[in-house]
Amino acid sequence: MACVGERNRRMQAVILKVRDTGAGNSLVTMLSEEGGIISSLLYGGPKSKLRSLVQPFNSGNVWLYEDKAKESSKITDFEVSSAHMRLKASLYKIWAASLAAEIVLKTHAAGEPKDAFILLSAFLDGIDASDENGARLGTVRFLWRYLGLLGVQPQVADCIPKFRLDKDASAYLEAMNSMKPGEVRKLMLEAPSVQQLKDMTFSLIAEAAGGRLSTMEMGFSIL
Repeated sequence: MACVGERNRRMQAVILKVRDTGAGNSLVTMLSEEGGIISSLLYGGPKSKLRSLVQPFNSGNVWLYEDKAKESSKITDFEVSSAHMRLKASLYKIWAASLAAEIVLKTHAAGEPKDAFILLSAFLDGIDASDENGARLGTVRFLWRYLGLLGVQPQVADCIPKFRLDKDASAYLEAMNSMKPGEVRKLMLEAPSVQQLKDMTFSLIAEAAGGRLSTMEMGFSIL
């Protein structure tokens, strides 16, 4: 029988970060729609089946055992719904996913965990299914929409002169604000326009996150 302050619960979550704490155990940070950003302990060595499932960018149902009195929790099970295997086979996609995870963590899910969960999940699913060029545009879309979630997305008309956007890049920005996501994904852009949008969104998100994103700095040549 569980003591007062102890409970088991299940939630949908995306694994953001797994950090080794020694003795074969890990501290897992995840984003859930209902609980926001949660850190929980994962017990078990490298041969543990559960440890093999709880990996960055995997998403699915996670079961937690929580002890409110000790302000701690541990993962007791994880049912993976998407392992994003194609994402993990691409160096660019791994860095892009890591950047998105760092942004979510640094901004505390923009204070909107439900919307952040939906946006991040769609981004991971999208780049998993895309080729690298599609993933690069997917990263631009994620950053632009996350700026909106943070409440700091600028007006398109202001971006055009400030970031010297060409006609195609500015039209793509307008499309992201006015068209359904599925329709925007079908739009294509030439490499120079993609680069302009990348430079713009990277600059804006770094400023919104406090000016320094380690993933962006370390993976600059890849991203």
